[in-house]
Amino acid sequence: MVTSVDQRALSNVSRYLSGVFSSRMVLSTVYDGPRADDLDEAAQADLKDLEKALPIGTISRRGADRDWAEGRTRLESFIAQLEGKAPATALALTPRDRETMDEALSEVMAMGFSRTPGPRQIALIPPGTPAPVPDQPNSFSITSSTPWEALAIAAAEARLSLATGLPDLFATPMEAARAGTWRHMHFEGRPGAAAKALITLPPRSVGLMARSWVFRDRAVAEAMLERVVQRYEPFVAETVPAIDAGVLKAAGLWRAGMGPEDLDYAVLRLGFAGPRLTRRVALMEASWSIERAGGFVRHRGASPSRVLLDALAVAAGTARLEQAEPVDRPIPDGAIAASRLFAVNGDIQRRRVTWYVRDLARSIDEVQDLLAPAASRPVEWAPDPALQAPVRSDTARYA
Repeated sequence: MVTSVDQRALSNVSRYLSGVFSSRMVLSTVYDGPRADDLDEAAQADLKDLEKALPIGTISRRGADRDWAEGRTRLESFIAQLEGKAPATALALTPRDRETMDEALSEVMAMGFSRTPGPRQIALIPPGTPAPVPDQPNSFSITSSTPWEALAIAAAEARLSLATGLPDLFATPMEAARAGTWRHMHFEGRPGAAAKALITLPPRSVGLMARSWVFRDRAVAEAMLERVVQRYEPFVAETVPAIDAGVLKAAGLWRAGMGPEDLDYAVLRLGFAGPRLTRRVALMEASWSIERAGGFVRHRGASPSRVLLDALAVAAGTARLEQAEPVDRPIPDGAIAASRLFAVNGDIQRRRVTWYVRDLARSIDEVQDLLAPAASRPVEWAPDPALQAPVRSDTARYA
């Protein structure tokens, strides 16, 4: 979860958030022990038999997999992990292909497990390995359960580009596809885990270059983003709220942040894609306009992932919700809410970021109360958070 951040960094985050929330105590709730489990001895014995009968890796007992497959949001799963609560299901099936999936379903049903709610409920994560598309060069079929690591391997084998930093912006390739990351895309099937996307990756010469500027006034940063998107056409443009930037700086992960007493500023981050010379020239031209408008450079390169930011929030005793506007739910008492802009290939969206101190007696129920309808629920996430580290590649991007 937050294993890449040491306890000292987490302590700094807690101290920063204590200042943000007017000296309210923000408790660290890090919990690294096993999560509660409701399986009785008979079910555990059956589970061991299944693990012997099925191919290695077909059954997952990881709490994150079991939560994701049953529809828990990333935030709910993080809270459940840190507070030692039971996963949403008894196990998750993670078959490598359709044939293995059919075999696994037959085996688990024969052992008394089922898809219906109960102590022996199972969840299914459909096969997510990217598949080349016949007669369509450089194209792959992906699903909601395709992790970035698998797509990175497929891209490398085909000598194609996958941008460094994409996993920091989007939790899964499917989420990136839905945001319009790849210009040549086609969707099949109903929304959800069963949906497929056909994407075309660019050649290896295409890469991504990013830079961030701090603006003292959030409104100026948003106006500059709209102007830059229209004039310079960056691949990605976003404003980062002060509290997000402050937490990342407190954790030692980002330079573009200030103290808890200043929440009026915002960070403007741009990423340009294309061959190296093209993206360097575009970034330089945009920089002149941004710095003339009052922005000053505080960070070069990609920002830390949203997955890590959400994990830090939970580990420090708070929670962070990011939802598409408009949001029809009120914010909790004492919460800090800020809007931010996010654009991919010129499509600008406004989102609301809400930070609040969790009620540790009902953390998950509290999150569910705050989640708006499906249209503005938090973005989907990958079944394995361990795969969310940035994909190291000298290629990138989306034409």
